[in-house]
Amino acid sequence: MPIVTQKNLSISKKDKNSYKGTYFAQTQGKIQLVKAPDKLIAEEPQAIRPAVFFVRKVFPYSCRIQIRIGEGWDVMGKERTLVISDIHGCYDAFNRLLERVNYEPVSDQLILLGDFVSKGPDSKQVVEQAFHMVRDDGAIAIQGNHDERFVDIVRNKTKDARDKFFRHGGRQTVYSYLRGLDMTGSEEDLLARLRETVLELYPHHADFLEELPYYFEDEQYIYVHAGLNPKYPNWKDQPKRDFLYIKDSFHKEDTMVDKVVVFGHTKTVDLHGRADVWYGKGKIGIDGGCASGLQLNALEIIDSKVRAISVPARRAVI
Repeated sequence: MPIVTQKNLSISKKDKNSYKGTYFAQTQGKIQLVKAPDKLIAEEPQAIRPAVFFVRKVFPYSCRIQIRIGEGWDVMGKERTLVISDIHGCYDAFNRLLERVNYEPVSDQLILLGDFVSKGPDSKQVVEQAFHMVRDDGAIAIQGNHDERFVDIVRNKTKDARDKFFRHGGRQTVYSYLRGLDMTGSEEDLLARLRETVLELYPHHADFLEELPYYFEDEQYIYVHAGLNPKYPNWKDQPKRDFLYIKDSFHKEDTMVDKVVVFGHTKTVDLHGRADVWYGKGKIGIDGGCASGLQLNALEIIDSKVRAISVPARRAVI
């Protein structure tokens, strides 16, 4: 799965204006620039003149970029990074938090660390909003374990997913998507209706969640849903399950990386007895347990300074 980071790139195009609105995808070390109806492949080190690009959109493999070519041109970056995790259908709290941090897509890079669905009352609204924030506003979204399970349910991949789905807040997800429809019947009946509704009316939700990457990184931080397995010197080689589920070994042992790992998945109340952001050695946990009635946290990063901002849960379902 392609992972997007900020890079230097050399290209052979002369007119910088021709790159406005261009899209790129990174696959197997190649940067593919696509601008309908023309397509070109730009590979390092094939260079005629230097260029710098900055990622503006990620959805999920494609990014809108801005390129400035020639001496004296600089990267057009964002002023701050905002990180939020484990929204879990808490649509009201999510939007109150965005309002409190004064989120501005033009100047802020929003990173969402997964678990958009389950437990809270409004999974459908949260996924729809996240979808548009990624597609239209340049936000970055990471896959969480509940997002993977939702896709498994909708695609009818495994029987094991069904049991875990209902044990871990899946019924609230069903209610969110079937609101106003027939809610009677067995769990199998509800799942059949959920699959039909999502695939007929919201197929982009399943596609969006299924294609999300497992991590994102910049110069100072690695952003991931659950954490990194310290047994892997090259953390990118760890199993997919670790990105989505790892807990104790990541929390208790030193990481193998020189960047700070920002993660969700484990409620911070389980890490230090409070719902506030947890600061560990080389790691920051931000899951405030909103769907458990606690709070939704945002981590604000400006240069190397971090600050936590939160709102209390409202209308949360335990």
